Amino acid sequence: MAVIFHPSKITRAKIEAAFTKAGFTNLSYFPSDHKTGGLKATKEAIKAGATHIIAAGGDGTVRACVQAVFEEEAPVTLGLVPIGTGNILARNLKLPITNLDKCIRRAVIGDVYEIDLGVAKAINKHGELTKFYFTGIAGIGMDARIMQRTQPELKRRVGWIAYIEGGFRSLPLKFEKFEVLVDDLTPKSLKSYSILIGNAGWLPGQISMMPD
Repeated sequence: MAVIFHPSKITRAKIEAAFTKAGFTNLSYFPSDHKTGGLKATKEAIKAGATHIIAAGGDGTVRACVQAVFEEEAPVTLGLVPIGTGNILARNLKLPITNLDKCIRRAVIGDVYEIDLGVAKAINKHGELTKFYFTGIAGIGMDARIMQRTQPELKRRVGWIAYIEGGFRSLPLKFEKFEVLVDDLTPKSLKSYSILIGNAGWLPGQISMMPD
């Protein structure tokens, strides 16, 4: 087992102590880096022989771990220890996010549960295709601008509330045109602030973004 942890969220000493307290020792620990957000660390863990990856961080760390697993085509399972800002996937899986000890036990010895996965395909100006795997919500338009303009330091201090400030920094609202095709239905041209594709509907603050 390998633990991929976000060092700005929790130190190695603290995460190792938390796992030891929960009864789990002799695990391998890999800190995520600022540039890849855990992608590089997860690939290193897989190459070192890990068959179960535990993502100890927020949604960004989880997404990076999932991305690495699929890029490496590795037959590994994934556990979650939510210590991030939003923890959207953990909330939607109804993990006990306020109890670190319980989350660790679930992440290590919990039952295996299959979930759907989203993939966003982007083609750059050179015609190169990149696939971005995601477990929560992918968005373009206003949603993406809010993510870009949320201040990391404020996010570290006040958590998900920082996204509200990022929303104010994204004003004024701007309509954009999107061509949308769902399944085999007729394509539609929509004018909207944002387009969101959700694999999970519950947000922090018990906000139900996508009830169905």
